[in-house]
Amino acid sequence: MYKKCIVYICIFIILLCIELRVFYKYIVKNYLNWNYVTMKWKKYINPEGFSYGLWDTTHNTIEKANENLYSFMSTQATITPFHTVLNIPKKKRKKKDKKGKKVKKWDRIIAIEVASILELKNKLKKDGILVCSAIVMNDNTPVSFYIDMISNFLCIPKLSYSEWKKQLEETFTLVELQDITENTLNPYHNYLFNSYTMKKGLPQWILDILIYYFHSIPFKYIIAVCK
Repeated sequence: MYKKCIVYICIFIILLCIELRVFYKYIVKNYLNWNYVTMKWKKYINPEGFSYGLWDTTHNTIEKANENLYSFMSTQATITPFHTVLNIPKKKRKKKDKKGKKVKKWDRIIAIEVASILELKNKLKKDGILVCSAIVMNDNTPVSFYIDMISNFLCIPKLSYSEWKKQLEETFTLVELQDITENTLNPYHNYLFNSYTMKKGLPQWILDILIYYFHSIPFKYIIAVCK
């Protein structure tokens, strides 16, 4: 009898989770313009549209962290004065190339938090180097209401590390991968939420909850060097 009750409770919890996920998707799709909400939130908390940056004790503001990230990625590209360099920052994406138009090729490409790597293939010279950064899910992260919500809110594609790596290997020759999560995601959220709660005069416990929640997200920040 006891075991049967446990089974029924587990089934009920599973069904409840499924219903909540379906209900969430229905609300988002029909009543809530999630892109608009995210845009307004990010415009307030990060009006310049900076990337996550690369943080340390010296580069401890979002502007300095972004400069540090670009500088670090540039060193991975071994740029010389003779190289042509295409920079694709997060906050300013290039327009898609028109069909039939000749695409300019570059010796070096630095792409910060790039959404699609396929469009970069035709821009890179045969002996060129691409250095790109991306936010990807940890492998074996289960699909859930929580993942849907956090992915939508942060505008992070639900692409696992292994899937992203496979795309790189199918498109380029992968030279190196570097995991810099500890110096990107958590410091970025700490900085933004500290700034937000201070501006709003919110109590410390709200900041603690926000930081705890965003420190537990199952994503990582990776830099890839490709040829």
